[in-house]
Amino acid sequence: MNELEAIQKKQEYHRQKMQENRDKVLAKKKRTHRLIVRGAIAESFVPNAEFLTEEEFRNVLRQAFNSLHGAESSPQESP
Repeated sequence: MNELEAIQKKQEYHRQKMQENRDKVLAKKKRTHRLIVRGAIAESFVPNAEFLTEEEFRNVLRQAFNSLHGAESSPQESP
């Protein structure tokens, strides 16, 4: 392999790494956006959510999901 081929190979490797890094950054931005949007949706259902701590907010959501899950499973348990 001559010097030019070695340089071209190295450049191609760096192009691939740069593309992988761009893809990772884009995936992270998409995930961040999704989490923000979904968090805003969840917060819109909790009265005064902006005044709750993270733990209090988590407990409100846990109670809501537990009651929803319980409501869905109750009819299945009845004959």
